[in-house]
Amino acid sequence: MIAPSRVVAGFGIGTASAVVPPYITEISPTAMRGRLGSLWQFAIVSGQLLGLLAGFGITSWAGSEEAALPWGGAAWRWMFVVDAVIAILYVFLARGLPQSPRDLVNRGRGAEAVALLSTTGDPDAAGRVAAMDKAKLESRERVTIRDLRGPRLGLLGVVWVGILLAAFQQLVGINVVKTYSNLLWQAAGFSTGTTFLFSILTVVISILSTVVAIVLIDRVGRRTMLLAGAAVMVLALAALAVSFASTTGGTDGPSLSHARGISALVAMNVFAIAFGVTWGPVMWVMLSELFDSRLRSIAVAVCTALNWLTNWAVTRTFPLLADAGLGIAYSLYAAFALLALVFVWRALPETKGRALA
Repeated sequence: MIAPSRVVAGFGIGTASAVVPPYITEISPTAMRGRLGSLWQFAIVSGQLLGLLAGFGITSWAGSEEAALPWGGAAWRWMFVVDAVIAILYVFLARGLPQSPRDLVNRGRGAEAVALLSTTGDPDAAGRVAAMDKAKLESRERVTIRDLRGPRLGLLGVVWVGILLAAFQQLVGINVVKTYSNLLWQAAGFSTGTTFLFSILTVVISILSTVVAIVLIDRVGRRTMLLAGAAVMVLALAALAVSFASTTGGTDGPSLSHARGISALVAMNVFAIAFGVTWGPVMWVMLSELFDSRLRSIAVAVCTALNWLTNWAVTRTFPLLADAGLGIAYSLYAAFALLALVFVWRALPETKGRALA
């Protein structure tokens, strides 16, 4: 029962990931688009923190994950109940949201689209709606995945840019660092109970990093932030690789000297901060800005699917890489971070201030 339920939940999460960033982009004024788009990443890391706190609170109350609570049922079951309640609240909140300007235009309700954009503070609401109307007239056919086809290995060039951007966000190993952060704290000599609290601290750092991103993204620019973030991540991941170069134990319990353990912990948090300020939120913002209104929904959906697929592949392969040597694993992620740096430098356009229909 748990496995099918996780599949259903995965479809829900994937759908939200594909729909929410473009929706935010379409209702946002150009000058604030980066800040508002970054709120998606802020919501992700805030949700992670709430989940950890809920799990920690329920487990502490019951005594363990398997212990029964006073009103019946094991503690771990009530963690799922909390998730279900939040999901129900999400449904009711989503039902209260207005339709996006593009959807309104497609339904012939241009005046409502202008009113909505004016409400969000867009100084050129009428101009944006006119551009959407023009795009609608130029393409009356329903867009499908076939419209992403092009001359570059079967896809349009901009689609490949979006796919690589989405893939590199996961290939640098952020999910591995978060998932297995407890191992680093234990390797540095901290107890199991303390490592859980430190894991919460790591998520708090991610939240604060996203706040910094919200402040910077519309001032500095997307491309500059990604370049700087990739450079810092290369150095941090290289430091992790060096720290673990001579360790053994794989994912069951690597052994580090105190000095190397502290070095690894510093590198891990520097990496988390760099990712949280740059690649975490900026990728979601840029995905929605890369494509024109005609292709945006379907293209972002494809890129999001590749992002989650890469997330799964990185997480699944880490135990195998760790058995071969954690130094090897983190060296590979450092190499991907370097490739991400080259990709942004050579292929990624700046989308800050770009007018979107």
